Amino acid sequence: DRPDPPPDLAVNLHGRGPQSHRLLAATRPRRLLAFANPDAGHADGPDWRPGEHEVDRWCRLLHWYGIPADRADLALRRPPAGPTPAGVSVVHPGSKIPAKRWPAGRFAAVARALAGRGHRVVITGSADE
Repeated sequence: DRPDPPPDLAVNLHGRGPQSHRLLAATRPRRLLAFANPDAGHADGPDWRPGEHEVDRWCRLLHWYGIPADRADLALRRPPAGPTPAGVSVVHPGSKIPAKRWPAGRFAAVARALAGRGHRVVITGSADE
């Protein structure tokens, strides 16, 4: 049993699962946005399309759940000023694909900045990444 309350929302940005689906489901989120993966107990969501462009893939995931997304608008807007977010910030620095990797020092700088703002930072990944 988890000591913390379950999150309102979990979004699987790791891929089609099933391992990442199961890890997120274990947090008992009120809502899970993910690609369908019945083997992981998640039948909701769009089908995974191998070879699909990443921008199209993630926009399609959002559209499935009724969230507008425009593949031509990739700007990250600063949220309105407010209190420091509570909870955990997850940083996933790895990728099986070397071309997708960002230098480790940059991830470290992001994690330090988040921690400096009061976030509890969790690093995820595997030895291969």
